[in-house]
Amino acid sequence: MPGWILAAAALYFLGWSDLLDPLRVDTGLFLGVIAIAFAVLAQQHPGDEHPRAALPLNVWAVALITAYFVGAYVKNGGVPILQLVSGADYDIYAFGVDGLHIAMLCFTGYYGVRAFRVFLDSMRARDLVVFVWVVTLLASIANRSAVSFLFVACVLVYLRLRRLSAIWIVALVLAALVFMYLFGVFGDVRLAHQIEAATGEPAARDAVLRFSRASDAYANMNLSPSWLWSYTYFTTPLANLNAAFEYAGGQLCSQSCGVSTVLFYDFIPDVIGARLGGVFGTEDFDKQVFLIAPDVTASTLFGSAVGASGVVGGLGMACVLVVVGLVSLKLLSGSRLYVEGVALLGTTIFFSFFENMIAYTSLFGQLAIVVVRAQLDLWTERRSRRLTTPERAYVWLPERG
Repeated sequence: MPGWILAAAALYFLGWSDLLDPLRVDTGLFLGVIAIAFAVLAQQHPGDEHPRAALPLNVWAVALITAYFVGAYVKNGGVPILQLVSGADYDIYAFGVDGLHIAMLCFTGYYGVRAFRVFLDSMRARDLVVFVWVVTLLASIANRSAVSFLFVACVLVYLRLRRLSAIWIVALVLAALVFMYLFGVFGDVRLAHQIEAATGEPAARDAVLRFSRASDAYANMNLSPSWLWSYTYFTTPLANLNAAFEYAGGQLCSQSCGVSTVLFYDFIPDVIGARLGGVFGTEDFDKQVFLIAPDVTASTLFGSAVGASGVVGGLGMACVLVVVGLVSLKLLSGSRLYVEGVALLGTTIFFSFFENMIAYTSLFGQLAIVVVRAQLDLWTERRSRRLTTPERAYVWLPERG
């Protein structure tokens, strides 16, 4: 958490986009408090330095994932990434089998992290094949978020299991740069496709320059427009959070003090919260009232909470993330899924810079799955030890008398 706050602030002050306004004092103070709090927590909970061996993969889980994606392709009428490349019409938000897609997306992402961890432990070709297969399935749906979640989680797994030399640090930095560039190239292609589908006119691959309102400072750098995607993704959430504080007007509980809204739509996953909000007649907070641009919706974990309930909502959201982190570490401790679980927890915290990952079931669900699976594994081990531990033998001796 402190890392992305510092990195985003440094990029923010480069001023490569005209969407960015100067940071407010209350925004800076809030982010400073959050950075210090999480830095202290990270020092107090450094993690297990000697993790156990990985839990082996299950061929039936891989078969289930494969069967789901094949069924989703059939329902969709094709593979989304191939439809995108060929210029065919497709709707990325319509892909998947109704009622199953979110759960299977969570399970697939979680299993990809597990496959990578198992491969690092075993270095066997078959485990690498499983990992590559899962990555291929996720990439096939043309969803950058799913692949990005898996990429970051795998980097965290690697960092936890391997001691990095200077060469490996350089290699990881280069891999991150390549990923960000390809992330931008894919964004160029998809944005051009969306513009053409909406207008019927071919769109240039540099449409991101208009989308992100590139400043003269960026134009003078003579960089590829594809790099602007990563810059925009890392800075506009901060800009939207700043706009949320502007909307709250410096008030402790914002303009409407929508505590119930924050409770239902920010503190718990959306598959539950949205339904509870409907039952109690509570509407979600409309971020459009403070966004710096209609299509730029990322506003960090705290944006909606601050907009709906001011500093109270923002600090409450921070407390929820702290509780999720501490409870997850407690439940993962000692399990064979500790490394994967911590990686997914770290991924959840990392992407909280962009959006509320506690409410975003597609990522938070992966953390929930690994925590539950870790508890089942620990329960099975404890039960097995009880059954295999011999009972004490008692010898009857007659009383003296």
